[in-house]
Order: sequence, then C-alpha cells, then structure tokens
Amino acid sequence: ASIVGNVANIVANLETDSSDFANAIDNIRNFLSVHRLSHDFHERVNDFARYLWMTHSGTVSEDEFILRLPHMLQTQIIEDTRMRHINACPFFHSLQNDVVESLALCMQQLVFCAGDIIIHAGDMGSEMFFLDRGTVRVKSSDHKTIYATLSQRGAFFGETCLFLNKPRSTSVCAQTFCDVFQLGKDDLFNELKRRDIDLAQMRELFFNIHRENERRNKAIEGNLVRCKEPQSKLNKIIDADNQESNEQMVPKIFLPGTSFRFIWDVFTTLGIIYYALSVLYQIAFRTVDEENTAVGIEILFDLFFIIDCYA
Repeated sequence: ASIVGNVANIVANLETDSSDFANAIDNIRNFLSVHRLSHDFHERVNDFARYLWMTHSGTVSEDEFILRLPHMLQTQIIEDTRMRHINACPFFHSLQNDVVESLALCMQQLVFCAGDIIIHAGDMGSEMFFLDRGTVRVKSSDHKTIYATLSQRGAFFGETCLFLNKPRSTSVCAQTFCDVFQLGKDDLFNELKRRDIDLAQMRELFFNIHRENERRNKAIEGNLVRCKEPQSKLNKIIDADNQESNEQMVPKIFLPGTSFRFIWDVFTTLGIIYYALSVLYQIAFRTVDEENTAVGIEILFDLFFIIDCYA
C-alpha cells in the first residue's frame, strides 16, 4: 500500500504535457519491472495513470493554478468546486460565506484507487472528507458489515474526529477511483478561533447526525443477526429471494463473454439461417426422400433451440 501511495504521488506531481506524462509513466513502469513487482501491481499503476490523465490531465494539484488567478475568479472556481460541499454539510450551515470560502481554500484534493482504505477503524483521525467523484463504502472495523454505500457528490464522512477525541469506529473503502476533498481539524478550528465563532450550534447539529448514524449502524447489525435466525421474518424473506435467484441462475458457461457462449451463438445464428432457407426450399424443391433426411436435422435444431430458451 505504501508503494502504491508513493507511485501515486509521483504521478500526481507530473507535468500535464502528454509527452512528458507518457515518458514519466514509462519510467515508473521500468521501475516496477526492475523491482520485479507483480503483474497485478503493474495493472493497478497503469489503471491509476490512465484515470489520472483522463480525468485530471495528469495532475490533481489544482491549488497552484487557483492561487495565481484574480480573487474574483478564485472565488468563482472555489464556489463551484469546493464551497458547495461545505455548504451542503448540515453542521456548517451556520457559517458565514467568507468563513466557508476560507475553509474551502484549506481543503486538499486527493485521489484514491479502487480498493484503497481511505479511513481505518481504530485510527485517531484529524480530518474529514467530502466525496467529489466515485463510490465508497462505510464498513465495520472487521470489514464484514457494510453500513452504507456513498456515491452522491458532496457526501461526507470521517466528521466524528472533528468533534470527538476518540478512535474512528468505522472504515471507509474506495470501491472505484475516487476524488475527495480533505478538510483538516486544525484548519477548521484555527479558522473558527480566529473569527471567534461559537461552536455550540455546530456541535449540536453534529451530535444529532452522529446519533442518527449510530442508530442506523446498530439497526443494520441487529438485522444481520436476526436474518440468521431460522424463525425470523428476515430469514424467510432472504431464503425466498435466494431460492428465486437460484432458480433463475444461468450456468456460467452460458454467460456473455465466454468462449462456449460465442460458439453457441454462432450455431444459433446458423440454425436461424437454416430454417429461413429450408422453408422456401421445402415448398419449391424438396422430395419425399429428402424430407425424411431433413426431419432428423430439424429435430436436432428444435432440441438446440429448446435448450437455448432455457439457458
């Protein structure tokens, strides 16, 4: 994981020119080959580089560019890309627009690969995150229970560490490539302290959300326990769904993309063509002897199509 992070940092700091980016990616691939890292690791780095180029033109560092712009353009860009995330977060609703703008400038943009753990349960966190692109899952500390799947732009997570001095209770994992904005605890409270802002209302809103999340997580855990009890309604519903899905399950060899399915589809096409031509031929030319021979072929095709309908 640390090597992936280092490679990601190298790629993220590359020049955006396509030839420079391609040359740098070649150098990284040579580095991976020299150290004899696995093919899967090569593929992960290639996928990350491809995503970084397609979505960010080779870089995720926007701050330098933004800070060079006139103040009005800075404000407009930040409002469209970052401030809306803060404004959509309930416990920041009481903040004035200039405070939100300052916090938005403190936010750091990060990119995570599919499978990366953004938040580790048990860590003493010091930042919260806003999802800008992608999908993440909120999981229990053992990663066996999924509490929520977040894919909506502006969804936030990790906020507990801003208000409570205790280890994180859940993990958050990236299901796809994810762009997130990170807001640090120190940046938030330094800004609020500098402006002498009362935290009472913000804390009250946070604790309301926190209690709701805890109730949701406990309800999910309780339902998971009850669904394993043979006499519970949840168990019966899940068993009924499983039986229905098993009845409708298609054999793996018939799934699209398999070699067998490709050959099967070719024979299906030939069968359709045969029937289309044989009907006309029977009407115009077929004799009694030919008809007896054709019956056997047509029976085979009929059986073939019956199996095809089942599959």
